[in-house]
Amino acid sequence: MSPPPAALATTTAALRRNAALGAIGDVLRTVSALAVEAAERPIETLRSGGVGTREMRRLTATLRTDADAAVFALELAAASRVLSLDPDTSTWRATGAEAWLALSRPEQWLVLATVWLDTPRVASLAMSGEGSDQLAPLSGEGQRSDAPSVRRRILEVAAALSHESAQSNGRVPVVDAESIRTRIDWLQPRLARRLRGLLDAVLAEAALLGFTGSGALTGVGEAVLRDDFDAARASLAELLPAGVEKVLLQADLTAVAPGYLDPVLARRLRLLADPEGRGPATIYRFSAGSLRRALDAGEDAASIHAFLTEHASTAVPQPLAYLIDDTAARHGRIRVGRAGSFIASDDEAALAGVLADPAARQLGLTQIAPTVLVSNASPQEVAGVLRELGLSPAVDASLDPVVRLRRAAGAGVLPVPAPRAPVPDQEAVEAQLAILRTQSPWARPATRLPRPWASRPSRRRSASSGRYA
Repeated sequence: MSPPPAALATTTAALRRNAALGAIGDVLRTVSALAVEAAERPIETLRSGGVGTREMRRLTATLRTDADAAVFALELAAASRVLSLDPDTSTWRATGAEAWLALSRPEQWLVLATVWLDTPRVASLAMSGEGSDQLAPLSGEGQRSDAPSVRRRILEVAAALSHESAQSNGRVPVVDAESIRTRIDWLQPRLARRLRGLLDAVLAEAALLGFTGSGALTGVGEAVLRDDFDAARASLAELLPAGVEKVLLQADLTAVAPGYLDPVLARRLRLLADPEGRGPATIYRFSAGSLRRALDAGEDAASIHAFLTEHASTAVPQPLAYLIDDTAARHGRIRVGRAGSFIASDDEAALAGVLADPAARQLGLTQIAPTVLVSNASPQEVAGVLRELGLSPAVDASLDPVVRLRRAAGAGVLPVPAPRAPVPDQEAVEAQLAILRTQSPWARPATRLPRPWASRPSRRRSASSGRYA
């Protein structure tokens, strides 16, 4: 007995291809950006587990995507070992970022596709469409043990429906949730209960990953479903656009990347300029603030000019060149650093000796004035090292990070005597001694420890009743 035919809508093959390639490009870009971001700043988690709302808002803004795509990329990155949980700090770190970025784009997508098929994690449980039951991403509750088998069964039924409704006019069938549910109810009635809450989630995640495009199952998705990875890799290598290594610099202080940028190149460009908009053709805007950020990270005017000249399709515009030179010239006129303590002394020769002594190098000393040295160490550490050098430092209690330097006794600086108590009168001393001689220590009353139970009334047992009175 054959199953009832399904009446499916259709779409064009070109529309399916473009939608799928757009989804594949977005998910690869988001996971790569997430790997770079987590390598620089680990992802914080809640005490109860999972990533909180505030951290997800930060990641969504940093990745320049929507909330659902950020959640999906986070779950995929964790499942594919691009991110791993550090048990000591309870943060997600990009331990596999270098290996991930070294893969080609077809290989990256195959890793995500195979991991998604076999993971018990259900990313849609943490997406916005789940209403009040929405979970925190990467939380322990966001998984179902039967998710891999149900996910594969849904996609297998979608592939069967697509083949049954295939047309010869170049149009492809669109597989919806209702047609899949109807077919599974006819084939496996007991499976219908397990589909509850998973069918819509699987189709939504399949669209984000590129298994489907405009609702139709794609060729690369079907190839992965039947474990034909060579065909999927060859198809992706042919369809995915190659990464660009040149950007278009414009006179309005912007750079346009006309396609997918290599992650390493995009990371360097994002340090020099602020990205704007979404999608593969990203616009980067240069400003004095973004250039100062690069200068603080160790860049200089020469390295910035060399990088832009190498990766620009045209010459560097004059306004951008002036902005780079002017910002670099102003940068560093006023320097801000960190100091744990400072040493002050009127003896400039003593300070010069401390600064030149090899044993004091561990303090990280810097002379900011003839009579002042700055150290990275704490006042106590500085005082200990100075005492080992034969000096007599004093830590000022009113100003904790201040160490006042004095030479040890006999080294040219007179010691300061301690204040003495006044000598008592001889008659008062004799009177006190006379009193003590007349008193005997045995005449004093004995001191006993308090016994709280001694004040309680005694309780006697009555012989007649057997109770305590």
